[in-house]
Amino acid sequence: MIETKRRLLSVKSSEIKPSEAQLNGTQVTVAKKDKDLFTHLYGAILDVCVSVDASKGLSEESALETLEMLLRDFYYLKYEEFLLVFRMMKEGKFGNFYERLKAAEFTRCFEEYDKDEARSARWERANKSKKIEPHDKLETTKDKVEFYKRWAKAWADKIDTKERQSEAEKEYNRIREAYNEGRLNDV
Repeated sequence: MIETKRRLLSVKSSEIKPSEAQLNGTQVTVAKKDKDLFTHLYGAILDVCVSVDASKGLSEESALETLEMLLRDFYYLKYEEFLLVFRMMKEGKFGNFYERLKAAEFTRCFEEYDKDEARSARWERANKSKKIEPHDKLETTKDKVEFYKRWAKAWADKIDTKERQSEAEKEYNRIREAYNEGRLNDV
């Protein structure tokens, strides 16, 4: 962990390659656990505000709240990807901010980055051999209902089978008791 922390603190956003950040990066959740890494990201947000000359930018307290919100909402991104998005914001890749840079603009930029087709394509290429789907296949309510019906039917058969086994065992025990007591003809 200490080596990872040192490496992350020494990362220069100008040297980050999108594919490396996405595929070989470190989960951003480490920033929630480590004060120095959290402070590093906090400084990066403040740097964005200064770099884009946002006179209607975030106060220090708002920047802190914004970082906490981004860490909560985009927990699945990598630490390096956070730095990459901040760099892209400074470079104007998400458009002009017209001296306004609030939490909503940060969220919009992160959403745009997350939905980027190149990012999705890299993810799919990297996970093709693992047969992992990038998105939930059950996207519509109809699909979810059909899935639930198939699941319920499969389990109903298993439950029904257990109930039938239980009834068969009860019948067997009733016949066995009758035989042991000499009442076999009564059965």
